[in-house]
Amino acid sequence: MLIIETFMSDNEKHYPTRRQALVFGFKAAVLRWLRRVRDWRRPLARHRAIFPAPQRGRVIGEVTSPLWSDGTPAERVLQLGKVENLRRAIRGLDGVQVPAGQVMSFWRQVGKPSRSRGFAPGRELRQGCIIPTVGGGLCQLSNGLYQAAVQAGLQIVERHPHTQVVPGSAAALGQDATVFWNYIDLRLAAPFAWRLDLHMDAQTLRVRIIRLDERAQPERVRSAIPIAVRASDQGSVPGSCDCCGQVGCYLNIEAAHPCKPPERSAYLLDVAWPEFQTWVEKQDRTNASLLQSWEGQRSARAHYAWPQTGWAERRAFNTLAMARALVLRLLAQQGAARQRAHLFFERWLARRQAARLDPGITHLVVAQPLLPHLQRLGVLAGREVDVLMVRAPLDQLQKRLDAALCAHPHSATLGDFRADDELVALERKALDAATRLITPHTWIAEQFGPRAQRIDWRVGAPALPARPREPGSPMTLAFLGPTAGRRGAWEARAVFQTLSEQGAQGGARWRLVVVGSQLEGADFWAGLPVEFRPAADQTFADVDVLVSPAWVDHAPRRALQFLAAGRRVIASRHCGLPSQPGLTLIESGDLGALKVAIESLT
Repeated sequence: MLIIETFMSDNEKHYPTRRQALVFGFKAAVLRWLRRVRDWRRPLARHRAIFPAPQRGRVIGEVTSPLWSDGTPAERVLQLGKVENLRRAIRGLDGVQVPAGQVMSFWRQVGKPSRSRGFAPGRELRQGCIIPTVGGGLCQLSNGLYQAAVQAGLQIVERHPHTQVVPGSAAALGQDATVFWNYIDLRLAAPFAWRLDLHMDAQTLRVRIIRLDERAQPERVRSAIPIAVRASDQGSVPGSCDCCGQVGCYLNIEAAHPCKPPERSAYLLDVAWPEFQTWVEKQDRTNASLLQSWEGQRSARAHYAWPQTGWAERRAFNTLAMARALVLRLLAQQGAARQRAHLFFERWLARRQAARLDPGITHLVVAQPLLPHLQRLGVLAGREVDVLMVRAPLDQLQKRLDAALCAHPHSATLGDFRADDELVALERKALDAATRLITPHTWIAEQFGPRAQRIDWRVGAPALPARPREPGSPMTLAFLGPTAGRRGAWEARAVFQTLSEQGAQGGARWRLVVVGSQLEGADFWAGLPVEFRPAADQTFADVDVLVSPAWVDHAPRRALQFLAAGRRVIASRHCGLPSQPGLTLIESGDLGALKVAIESLT
């Protein structure tokens, strides 16, 4: 480390000079070259991050540390930079699995902390002064790794203590491990397979070491005994050059890195639901940036029309949105190809939005489809995250589809696509760390307990007129498609077939309207007295009851319109409708309950 000597006389004050920095830089370059030569002769593997985590394994080491400390506004800038650097470093370490007997190198995993890779000026302690340095603050992570490794009984292959000992710090207890690219490294190994699990929320950093191989026994820790600190090693409380007042020093924070605006928010949005539009309008956006896929208000496209006023900054990625629209127009309404296209463009939109985030952004509002991709990029860590939930979590969604497929193995739609395990695990990890989950969907809100903020559904136009019905006339029931397994088409067909057989004996008391495309096959409704209507037909003046026994339904818009018009709706609780007059709730897949509900109305 650079040794900075400062002393004061009556006439002058001597500050660190650029010449001293050049000398230090030359020495560091030589040491880095020597390290490269040694690593070339004995190369180390860069271990892969694997998601989801294996089912087997137990936590054998865990350390938690706070992210923030009190300080001046200028010091806060460096703390924001430190958190950004931790965010970048965690991307190379979280989920890494190290085979038995192999060495993990901190720098081999993280890489060089440079501006070109997104690292920011952060806090670095050099001989009694806290100064701004690109990549500064990573010692909090290396300290946590070292302490967790000691708990876990790992072999400490390489570790370096800090040269400056601050009273009350990990260095004062001999529990620290400093790092400095690339010759001051932290290297760990074990005779068993192990995994790193790193988590950073808005307030804390957590490091976990998970043992994967239970058959091997841990060996005695080498070089892991805390180093005793001599009284002469006890340094003084470091002074931060943000408050020393010596603006003549080239390292002074106020001179080199003036204060930025206060912490800000960023809204990473895509398709605009009316419910979320209303919610966003109510938020304070004076220090917030809007990063949206398409400027909907300018193009008169209502499903992209987020509020455009009151923002500190707005940015739209129109070219990407146009490309997505063109590709989706060429694909079928249902199927794996369409779902993969959605994931592809969501991943690229997330990347473009993530590139616009700077360390001063401490709060994110994120559209749920972007969440797993942002988690993979590491930009959610260390920030408060609110999620706009537009569907069930992927793990719950796919469980619902698997249950429906088990009941109807011949379905053409229920098994056509599943997201890969990594994406599912990334979304779950992001949802578990989120501050709030915002949704109008009652079933989704139930999955998150007190963290869920349920907002009201909005009934969109066109509104339906009231439906007077003469006594004794047949009741018109509508199944709102498309005819797909997730919409409960198989359950609806089975019940209507039974009712049709009963009606043939006692006289028909109902008629059936099916709206939308026939994704389960052209003859799916064969043998039933059905009137088919295209999805574009929004005329429901003759419909008395809407039947929606869906396994999955994220936006029950038509059901909301029926209820608002005083008409009856039979729906599964997975449609997300709150209990209200005119609504009969049933369980998905429950044929008996669906039959009873229809018979009670007809």
